[in-house]
Amino acid sequence: MALLDADTLLLTVGDFGFDGLASVHAYPQDPPASYGKTIAINIRDGYPTIFTAGHRNPQGLYVDPSGTIWSTEHGPQGGDELNRLVRGANYGWPYATYGTDYGSFSWPLNKREAEQKGYLEAVPIGSGIRYIIEGHDGSLLLWTDDQLLISLRPRKS
Repeated sequence: MALLDADTLLLTVGDFGFDGLASVHAYPQDPPASYGKTIAINIRDGYPTIFTAGHRNPQGLYVDPSGTIWSTEHGPQGGDELNRLVRGANYGWPYATYGTDYGSFSWPLNKREAEQKGYLEAVPIGSGIRYIIEGHDGSLLLWTDDQLLISLRPRKS
């Protein structure tokens, strides 16, 4: 959970295995279902709205000082994600991932890359990410499964 502003609480909800493979339902892509979504809750009246969709297992949520919303997500094997959340965006799960089914070389529901509409960018880290924080200089500091601290900085244009 994170406060977006004084009136809005963001809540991330995982897919709980309703991914179209372990279950016949792919709720992250089903608009009325809350599974696999980020939900914006109006604190004053309690009214919820879907903020983003297409998530597997969100773990971290952070609103930086400029108002940018960051989310970390446990993907399938090799597919952990850092997402910049944008209201109304769909992050593709379970039909778009760089991860694979455990013990396999692919994720069976992955659509062809051309169908993924370019919202994915691979950032090879080489290890699972377990914690993330923004440094004072705007860099992202990642704590990995291998107990490494990695600093990422935006590419200069």
